[in-house]
Amino acid sequence: MANIDPAYWFLPAEKMQLSPHFTRGNAVAARIDGMDYMAALQGALENCDTDLLIAGWQVSGHLKLNPRSPDAALAQQSFTDAVAAVGKRGAAVKALLWNQPGFDDQTGLLLQNGNRDNITFARAVLAAGGDAILDSRLPPNPVSSHHQKFIVAAARNPKHTVAFVGGIDVADDRWDSPEHALAGPFAAKGLAGWHDIQAEVRGPAVAQLWHAFKARWNDPRQPNHHPGYEAFRGHTRLEQVAPMSNPADSGIPATLAVQLHQTLPAGIFPEVGGAGDSTILEAHAHAIDQARHYIYIEDQYIWPCALVEHLEAALRRGVHVLMVVARDDVALVNALSHISNRLRHEAVERLRKAGGERFQIFHIERTDGAYAGQQIYVHAKLTIVDDCYVSIGSANFNGRSLTNDTEIEIGIVDEATAVISIGGVPGQTVCRFAHDLRRRLWAEHFQQPEGNLEDPVAALGRLWPAAIPGKGQRAKPHHVRIGLLDVDPLSEYVTTLITKNDVAIACIPLPPGITERSVIKLAVDAVLHGPQCALLLKFLEELENPDLNPALAAIGHPFMAAWREHWAMRAAHAMHFAGRHTPVKEAEIAGQVFVESREGVQIFRLADGRYHVVSHFAVPSLESARAAATAVSGNTGG
Repeated sequence: MANIDPAYWFLPAEKMQLSPHFTRGNAVAARIDGMDYMAALQGALENCDTDLLIAGWQVSGHLKLNPRSPDAALAQQSFTDAVAAVGKRGAAVKALLWNQPGFDDQTGLLLQNGNRDNITFARAVLAAGGDAILDSRLPPNPVSSHHQKFIVAAARNPKHTVAFVGGIDVADDRWDSPEHALAGPFAAKGLAGWHDIQAEVRGPAVAQLWHAFKARWNDPRQPNHHPGYEAFRGHTRLEQVAPMSNPADSGIPATLAVQLHQTLPAGIFPEVGGAGDSTILEAHAHAIDQARHYIYIEDQYIWPCALVEHLEAALRRGVHVLMVVARDDVALVNALSHISNRLRHEAVERLRKAGGERFQIFHIERTDGAYAGQQIYVHAKLTIVDDCYVSIGSANFNGRSLTNDTEIEIGIVDEATAVISIGGVPGQTVCRFAHDLRRRLWAEHFQQPEGNLEDPVAALGRLWPAAIPGKGQRAKPHHVRIGLLDVDPLSEYVTTLITKNDVAIACIPLPPGITERSVIKLAVDAVLHGPQCALLLKFLEELENPDLNPALAAIGHPFMAAWREHWAMRAAHAMHFAGRHTPVKEAEIAGQVFVESREGVQIFRLADGRYHVVSHFAVPSLESARAAATAVSGNTGG
């Protein structure tokens, strides 16, 4: 029997920073794919006349919001045009954008902070009489980002006040339809479609989204320090009270309970040394732990993180886990793609081991003509549990989204119900919103009538295994591609040889007394995961072989000697920390407290009194943490 009580699914009040800890009487529409979302956004902007608050990772102001509108003027209206019209009606426009690394066309400079689209849109907002922030208030970490994507459009008439929150950026390559029959800007990334989701919210939850924006906007710290960005530092404050949003006449039943969750990095928010907000991590973990029948996840990334441990536990107790992910990373052409693939491979293998046939993972592809077999990129960040609980937001299933970036999502439980069969057992009461949304999504991916998808567990057994090449449906079984050379088995093999004293490896000099397998494994990994991994190592060894070619050997020997010296130092450095310090488990990170940043590395205190240095290891004292931070930052003193 499913549980339909919002209190069962939501985090309790003591874990939430908002009051009330969830709201009732909301109307929420799931806008699937960019066409639906941006048309709804255009309609909301037409009625916005008091405040327009825009928080984004990337905003392409030139993007046409509704090119299929039968109204020629609206079909040509860009996001910048729509925002300017809001400003002309006297509304206060505020844009809070990530200060991305990038190129500034106007200054002609390659800047440490700046992004072409965000800068251009910020200038347009200022030109329209609004205010803009290019925000760099983030952990001192090169991969941190402001990843929230939400908009609040307020009006004097409360029935027109609406908010949007989810995974869709108002950006060039996000506009697509559920038919996925376009050849849009995403084609430049080697993609044939873009699947995503955004929630349109009316009711008391809008005020909480407004307060989330206000907290970031009114942050007194200087948002950026670039001398050319003085205009993009927010010269007005958001002081007025939150707007009223009345879902009446929206055409959507106002029966939904909504809880707002965020990731705000500890040590950075709400001020330096602050506790941050980890309710996205906590809410996901809670919902997964409450699951009795199935967990459905759409996500761009699935990497090892604390949530994978909760999914493993759910699988072991008999819950089905189904994932739809991006087939290939959009970063496939750069050096990060193989890292992403290996991380996903590790997470997927753990889940397969825990759940067997109850774990299934798929991606989606085009099936039409010349585009057949090309991927539809899954960018959605969605979870549905037991046809009762839904979360829609900006956070992925990885450590960045759960700890390091700024993220926002809503959890949804509908107090309007439906009675269905689950696993062939009739008479099961579930939540209408979750039930209808799951069927819509599965119908899109499998090109099946929604009526075939009433029973979620039966559908898992009947429809998903049929997703095989040649069946003409978009969903295909997902197999993680980790490249031609997987050094992990080689690393395990070499580690075993060393621990059994069967072999000594010249470029892995182990000090006397080192016998701990984990330490040896780390040293072996440090060597094998060097540039080009073992393939280049083998090539250099062949160059050193005088039987192959004496001339090449003369060239290769000094190069190989330098190679061995470099990786021997790296291995020794890795062993030093592994031998003296302890690894930090993902579950321990959630409760850590920021202490300080040293040598560009963050130091946190764990609940048991140890100190966590970045995400690598824990040490017993603050003194050793400071020494370790200096070492891992690269200042090893030789």
